[in-house]
Amino acid sequence: MGPHYKASLGDGRTYGVSVTYIIQGYPAGIAHAILCAESFVGDDPFCAYLGDNVLKGGIRSVVQDLLTTGNDAEVMLCRVPNPEMFGVAELDQDGDTVSLVEKPKAPKSDLALVGI
Repeated sequence: MGPHYKASLGDGRTYGVSVTYIIQGYPAGIAHAILCAESFVGDDPFCAYLGDNVLKGGIRSVVQDLLTTGNDAEVMLCRVPNPEMFGVAELDQDGDTVSLVEKPKAPKSDLALVGI
């Protein structure tokens, strides 16, 4: 983690939040980052949000949807012209996720994973 995050955010007090830093150690993907935070998160609901994602309008509606559906997790997707450059989701006819593949040579869809 770059020191600029701590320098910019501090303990979060300036923004009315509390910030806890958990160091992943080495870049091994989102699932590994979540595993590193497992003892901190416990059984509480959480959102993993990569710092290089900016979504117009935010994620409040997506979070509310997740909380009301009772699903264990949701994956955000975005259609892209070059899916081989991203993690890609394959959906079944009902719109349920069948597979998630990182940078596939032959993508099964144009639905890229958003880092949230």
